[in-house]
Amino acid sequence: MPYVWKELIVLSARYGDGNPRLTQLPVAEMSALIIQTTARKVDGITHDAIPEMFRYIGTFALNEHDTKSAEGFAVLSSRRSYTFVESSWQEQRDYISKAVAVIPPDLQGEAQQALSALKPVWRQRPVHALRIVPGESLVAGMFRVQVGADGSLNNLTAPSGKEWAGIGDNLAGLGAFRYETFGQAEYDRWFEQYVQNRKQTHAWADSDFGKPGIALFAPEHKHAVYAPYVEEAWLLGDEAVDEMCLQLRLPEVANQQGGAPARVQLVYRFAKAEQVLEIQLTWFDKPASRLPEALWFSFIPQVDNPNRWRLDKLGERISPLDVVKDGNNVVGTNFPMWYEEDACFRFVIKFAES
Repeated sequence: MPYVWKELIVLSARYGDGNPRLTQLPVAEMSALIIQTTARKVDGITHDAIPEMFRYIGTFALNEHDTKSAEGFAVLSSRRSYTFVESSWQEQRDYISKAVAVIPPDLQGEAQQALSALKPVWRQRPVHALRIVPGESLVAGMFRVQVGADGSLNNLTAPSGKEWAGIGDNLAGLGAFRYETFGQAEYDRWFEQYVQNRKQTHAWADSDFGKPGIALFAPEHKHAVYAPYVEEAWLLGDEAVDEMCLQLRLPEVANQQGGAPARVQLVYRFAKAEQVLEIQLTWFDKPASRLPEALWFSFIPQVDNPNRWRLDKLGERISPLDVVKDGNNVVGTNFPMWYEEDACFRFVIKFAES
């Protein structure tokens, strides 16, 4: 979504005025949770699909003594559908097409073309590309590089000899992709640390900040971090850039029991005229999962003084050291609670020449 908006903002500046997953369950829990598993297919959630201990959650926001809330109780069951929930998410996404619709007709084609360029595309290895393997040292653009077994750069040496990437204590390679899952223990700790006045707020805080029912899944959903491995890699160059493409695969358990994408592709583009690195991360065939998960793509360059980091926030560069510790709150947003689409992310790193 951010890139879609970015493309529209660029055009505006130029022309304007300024499944859930099925798991093996104990017999006592099988009946209700099988219904939950098929609920998305039939687009309905029955009363029996919700374990009795969690049925209070559906009505915690309603006041049964209020007339309007009484009407809410009456229609609550009929509105328990996936399409009802997803319609709100689709409303958010429709803002994009509505924005394009108000662009002058002669510019709508350009807008559509810009948006189409953001769609994930799986790259095939050209026959004339040079095959490479992890651990091999080679020259790409202005750098000497080495790819790690997980697809990250564990060596990135500038012409001056400056080492920008490396692995060691508390360090991963530059451009490390990870898939992470969370279990009941993580939610218990999070709930204890974050939620205040729990005796008064538990009725809504349990569902807002917890994960009711996660303990019922089997096999038990635990915390784990999965690293990918390189299946295939190649290097292709022209006069302007050297492009390195890596096809990554995550452990099968992360895809079968979680929601990890089945295929991941990582592209590094090394400019030949300047010390600039463009990175594109794309994933495909991600299953939907309502179990808690996170997908990370990290950059930890080896800098001389990390205390000098500055982050751009609302157009102003600030030091994270000047931000109040634990001063923010965590608020849910109206975006999908499970994600199963292909996705593409792009980054540009400009290195100071020394």
